[in-house]
Amino acid sequence: LLFGNSKRAISRPKGKGEISINSGAGGFFLTAYSPELLLKFIEPLHQKKLPTLDRLALIRDVFALAEGGIVPATEALTLVEHYKEEHNYPVWAEVSHSLGHLRTLLLDTPAYPGFQEFVAGIYKKAAADIGWKPRPSEDHSQALLRSLLLSQAGLYGNREVVATAQTLFNEYVQKDKPIPADLRGVVYATVARNGGEKEYRKTLAMYRKETLHEEKNRLGHALGLFQDQKFLKQTLEFGLSKEVRLQDGLSILASVLGNSKGRNLAWEFIKKNWPTLLERYGTGGHSLSRLIQVTAGLTTREAYNDVKKFFKAHPAPGA
Repeated sequence: LLFGNSKRAISRPKGKGEISINSGAGGFFLTAYSPELLLKFIEPLHQKKLPTLDRLALIRDVFALAEGGIVPATEALTLVEHYKEEHNYPVWAEVSHSLGHLRTLLLDTPAYPGFQEFVAGIYKKAAADIGWKPRPSEDHSQALLRSLLLSQAGLYGNREVVATAQTLFNEYVQKDKPIPADLRGVVYATVARNGGEKEYRKTLAMYRKETLHEEKNRLGHALGLFQDQKFLKQTLEFGLSKEVRLQDGLSILASVLGNSKGRNLAWEFIKKNWPTLLERYGTGGHSLSRLIQVTAGLTTREAYNDVKKFFKAHPAPGA
């Protein structure tokens, strides 16, 4: 449809089924369905009759509209409940991205425990169905989906996923039983979020011993996910130490900054060490800008004013 004006009325097609305004997601616009029309998509979702692009666009649009205050967030959360049996990686990636925005806003608020339980329920069946072991002849997208679903289930506190990750980690540490490469990031991150001093010391030792840079990056990210601020302070100092490659230091700092238990700690550390960061990363590239983007997790008005004030006085080249 080409609209010559800002508004145009179209006749409603006959029938009782769903009406897809942007079928195939080919249009560069968001579709705000009325609650009545949105409900029409539930049956096709359950019956797997809605094409992949339409499923992706539907959940993307409703969360984007909720983020913009155009529709209530409850509409997005009501709809996402019906994606529990989704099987497509890009769709789940969009679901996870959208829920992640809400998680950032709700962390450390009274609403978060309820939200966490709700989202854990969304991932529970899908994570259990895909499991930890690959199936014969499965394609690459299934490996990506397994990593995503288990990671998100662990993030929201799925006890079975957390217990399995801890078992795999301990078997690797104690018996040198290898963890599949595509699941190491899931295991390290899940163990870190639920671990204490023993796990922190072992993760740090593994980082120092490791020679493969890809594995170092997984372990470095995990070091920023522990919940005890004592360990997060050590991680921040470690990130700028000579033990960490120059190009890897910012990702470790960003991991702490993205952690609700460490974001204020990391922000103060960044301000204190800004001359060092500017000297190392301010002469080119986009490393510094990627770190600054993570300050979006500082969600209070006070933090917003502080970030704005700091960068007004301390320009960040290339950011």
